[in-house]
Amino acid sequence: MSEANPPQSPSTLRAAWDDGRRSEVMRSIAENPRQVEEGARSLGWLVQPLLDHGLDSLGFRLLVAATAARDGTAGDWLPVIESLRQSGDPWWAEELTSRASSRSRELDEVEIELALGLGGDAGDRIERWLESYDDDAAVDRALAWYAAAGSIEKAEALLPRAGPGSLWPARLALWRDDLEAARGLLAKGHDTPEHRLLRAIAAVRAGDFDDARARLVDLVDEGRSGNFLCEVWSWLATVHRQLGDYDQARVAADNANRASPELTVAPRLERELAVELALGPEAEGGWWSRLWRRQRPPRKVGELEYAAQLEPFGVDASEAVVPALEGVIDSLAGNRTPATTTWIDGRLRRARPRPDPRHVGASIQRVLWTRGVEAVRQLFDNGDTRVTRHPLARIYQGEVELWVGNYARAEAIFREVLGEQRRTLWAWIGLGATRMFQDDLDDALSIWREGVEVMSFEGPTLFIFRGECHRRRGAIEAARADLETAIRQKPQRLSAWINLALLERDASAIEQAIERCRTFAPLLMEQLDGTPEEQLEGVLAAMRGNRSSSPDLMCYQLWGQTWRRARAADGGDDAGGGDR
Repeated sequence: MSEANPPQSPSTLRAAWDDGRRSEVMRSIAENPRQVEEGARSLGWLVQPLLDHGLDSLGFRLLVAATAARDGTAGDWLPVIESLRQSGDPWWAEELTSRASSRSRELDEVEIELALGLGGDAGDRIERWLESYDDDAAVDRALAWYAAAGSIEKAEALLPRAGPGSLWPARLALWRDDLEAARGLLAKGHDTPEHRLLRAIAAVRAGDFDDARARLVDLVDEGRSGNFLCEVWSWLATVHRQLGDYDQARVAADNANRASPELTVAPRLERELAVELALGPEAEGGWWSRLWRRQRPPRKVGELEYAAQLEPFGVDASEAVVPALEGVIDSLAGNRTPATTTWIDGRLRRARPRPDPRHVGASIQRVLWTRGVEAVRQLFDNGDTRVTRHPLARIYQGEVELWVGNYARAEAIFREVLGEQRRTLWAWIGLGATRMFQDDLDDALSIWREGVEVMSFEGPTLFIFRGECHRRRGAIEAARADLETAIRQKPQRLSAWINLALLERDASAIEQAIERCRTFAPLLMEQLDGTPEEQLEGVLAAMRGNRSSSPDLMCYQLWGQTWRRARAADGGDDAGGGDR
């Protein structure tokens, strides 16, 4: 690749773009990112092309700079803030709520939600909200916020102000396990999905599981997402468990966990219960399996990854066994929302679990796309160290360093994690990968062997890393076995297709891999010279240590920046796109 281009004026960049010299413009911006702020007033047209081509961090940087340059109002800033929020950077989104030159109801609402999502105290803001907006919808929002903040007493005190269409009186009655009151309130409600969900919850709590199952299955087909869908699947898990269908209970719990954008305790507990009960002595199976299950001791709660998060429920993780979690679930009464509450001894209490280090780590990792690697490092270093320094959070930090090619730093992180918590699967995978990318192939294989012995498991990502390592060592059969397994398990994993094509040296497979790469990274492919095989090696080199199968996590390095997969064609450019 040629030497870096000097900065160009906004008018020169526009002329080059209109002339079809798209790569030249992208390279100039990538290599001279200060142009984003300096030319913000004139470069707003470039925001969408940057995002479309995968240079998200500079696209968002330009979007913010352009909005600030025109002294944006609340209406100008709201879509910017929502874009950052949806892209996984609530920290930056919250910071920008104070930049608007005017206020609006919508901006006040987003500001409160961001503060609550980041664990802040939004009590004063909610009170100001109620003073400013005295209508039924405003009261309903405040009730939801008080519940999310754990201010149950304030929520209950606000109930008399709820409008006739509000479902919060019925929801809080269910949380208090007051079925008679809940059903009375629901008898006169409108036929909305939320209303039908509350009626299904009442059926579950009354023990009418067949009726509840039918109602909940209908709600799955509503096409909703997020916390609503999580709540539906979570209650389905409870119903299936109560009916003795533990496999379906586990599937429903997994679906609930996938649907929720937040940490929700109930489906996690349901999953562990379903797994444990499926292995219990009363589960179906032959006489030998039933005998084995009778002799098998139940798992201790302390063996669960999130055992520490159960402290608010009074669970002694060192002594309690997993079947005891059924009592915890029952104490939740009619609540399966992220705003976890318990109904014990006639008192409704907020039970706030500790932050989930995996969830926090994955959330910080997404900031790579909006603000780049330095912002990720700052959030890990300056956040709540009880969480961000937890081994299950730090594996995400190590993975980011792997993705950007900082292999020594990634290695140090993974070694620290294993020194603190030896049974951490991705730390073994990541540590071996750092050694492979530092060209110590034998050490990488040795680390992975030790990791498999410790974990008794080979995760999907191991097969791509190990397969590539075998290919580089010339171990053809071992490489083929791992790479074919990697593709069979995750057929969307681009790096596995590239490695297998390079291994087999089949012209058709190489051409197919080249086409996949053109879709993934069209600008990169324009810069790569040499034979098709050399170009494929160049793609792997540009991807550094990123071998993800998820289209949302795949990235590569070009012109000093981290690029995601291209997402859309723009003016004829061939762009488009593809779990760890």
